[in-house]
Amino acid sequence: MGKTRRVAVYVDGLNLHNGLLSSGSPRWVDLIALGRNVLRPGQALEGVRYFTSRLVKNTKDQYEQDIYLQALEARDVEIVLGQFDVQRARCPRCGRAWLKAEEKQTDVNIAVRLLTDAHQDLYDRAVVVSADSDLLRPVLEVPRLFPGKRVVVGFPPGRASYPLRRRAPSFQITKPMVRSSLLPSPVVTGAGREVVAPPGWL
Repeated sequence: MGKTRRVAVYVDGLNLHNGLLSSGSPRWVDLIALGRNVLRPGQALEGVRYFTSRLVKNTKDQYEQDIYLQALEARDVEIVLGQFDVQRARCPRCGRAWLKAEEKQTDVNIAVRLLTDAHQDLYDRAVVVSADSDLLRPVLEVPRLFPGKRVVVGFPPGRASYPLRRRAPSFQITKPMVRSSLLPSPVVTGAGREVVAPPGWL
């Protein structure tokens, strides 16, 4: 038998969430199960890293995000946090101003971990779940700098990136794949707390 290939999965959290939401897919996704569902024969899941930023307002969305992060941590998904920067935006036509939150650091954090994990030989294959074309450079650099390692892009449901699709190996994560990779509800955390899927997430 040949060598088992270790696969690490790197998830752009906001990109995946928005793809699931816009495609009408369930959002209560077990990323460990999804990672195993994209494996090929002779591959084993090394781990899943989930990259996101905590929402800054005390809203229903912030509460639901916190619930989901607790569920992912209970499944041993590594959470890597960036941040939201709040900036003032202004309409060039009417002059109206408002505060706009923009996610920062996620693509940089993914790029850094892809490269450092490759340098530390933590995986043989990497799957990047995102349709963000800003990730094209690290996706291409890993196999160039570390011959024998391969990076594949998994586009969230309803999303794709022409630059990534044209220059990197890629596949589409489908709604049936998502439906077969859902968390139970409730999820029991390591502290024994039950975490229930928010309404509309299943």
